[in-house]
Amino acid sequence: MRKFFLCLIVFFFISSLSSCKRSNVILEGNVFESFKSTPLPEMEVLLNGKKTKTDENGHFKVEGFKKGAVEIVIKGSNRYESFKDRLILDEGTNRRDFLLEAKHPLNIPVSEIIEPNSFAYSIFIGLSPDKPLATAEVESSKSEPALHIKGKEYDEKGNVSKIEVIQVGTNFWIRDKYGNWNAVQNPGESIFRINNIFYEKYNPALVFFKDPNISYKDTGEEIIVDNVKTHKFLLTLKEIETGFVDNLEIFVIKEGKNKGRVKKIISNAPMRSMYPYVSIILSKFDEDLQIMPPVITQ
Repeated sequence: MRKFFLCLIVFFFISSLSSCKRSNVILEGNVFESFKSTPLPEMEVLLNGKKTKTDENGHFKVEGFKKGAVEIVIKGSNRYESFKDRLILDEGTNRRDFLLEAKHPLNIPVSEIIEPNSFAYSIFIGLSPDKPLATAEVESSKSEPALHIKGKEYDEKGNVSKIEVIQVGTNFWIRDKYGNWNAVQNPGESIFRINNIFYEKYNPALVFFKDPNISYKDTGEEIIVDNVKTHKFLLTLKEIETGFVDNLEIFVIKEGKNKGRVKKIISNAPMRSMYPYVSIILSKFDEDLQIMPPVITQ
């Protein structure tokens, strides 16, 4: 009888060790946002309901599970979608990394916001809203690429000169002061300045809710721009290398086929002495703009 009880005790002891071993399963990993793979701190991670949080480097570690299937939930925030999945864990340490998708502040599915292939825009570049340096009407198509800029430039004395440039592929034409078109290798500063300034403002406006380096505020305001209902956001961009700060007001289309696209941008960057104020209004999304080489007359 004593021998039987001794065997029973040994059996339970071995079973207990085996159970502990089976429960010594560890999951550790990192949580990143999907746009720039920036680590996300303070994100709540639940593994079969057991909670932990990511540290300042986006790292987490949970242990004390049995080998097999577990459910993981990473709770999102006002900026990121939640993540949920089932994992199969093996004995020992299991390593997994996770990406959280950005959440659009207007609850628009990101897959429905498609960058237009062509568009037109008006641009005002100035020292202030009433002191222009350049104004232009621009048509732009990415397929060629093709570009048509027609506008005015202002010197420090307020003198005005007209500009008009067409680009089709790698070919450029510029209209001279007599109204004649001339094929040129270098169209001058105008096309590059206007086009570069546009994309400098437009690109961050497209991804403001995705880019972790851009802080934004929802003003809650609904603004009508060119008879289109938009929602206003305030963005703050800080260049790491220079320390320049750009304050953007962006107006996002709320409804219709262009929902989620940017309609208007206002930039106030007082640290930029060359062009501290920029205003852009976009139109003609995905229309056939017919940007063609001009007819050259002798």
